[in-house]
Amino acid sequence: MNWLKTQLEWLLIQDPGSLLVASLGWPAVFFSMILSISGVYLKKPLLLMFAAILISPISLYLLGGNNWIGKLFPLLPVLLSICWYTIRKKMYYTSWSILILTYSSFSYLVYLVIKK
Repeated sequence: MNWLKTQLEWLLIQDPGSLLVASLGWPAVFFSMILSISGVYLKKPLLLMFAAILISPISLYLLGGNNWIGKLFPLLPVLLSICWYTIRKKMYYTSWSILILTYSSFSYLVYLVIKK
């Protein structure tokens, strides 16, 4: 535990914003994926709204990308909100298809990051 505390202190001394960036990057994406998949599976629309809120900062950050798919990432919170609406209206197959569309774009992003 002491080692972790010293590492975090060193990280904050080097760059105070790096901890925020690290927590809003890939961990937020994966946690949002888990929240949204469990929200559709358990038919809990509130989990989808939490996922949309959690993914909003990273989707706006990815808007600055140079490729065409970077311009589509701000739509991710909107798609999760539509998914929330379809769960509330009990259109479960539609919500699964929207979720698949949403996270296929993130899998393409993972491919681009690994390729570089």
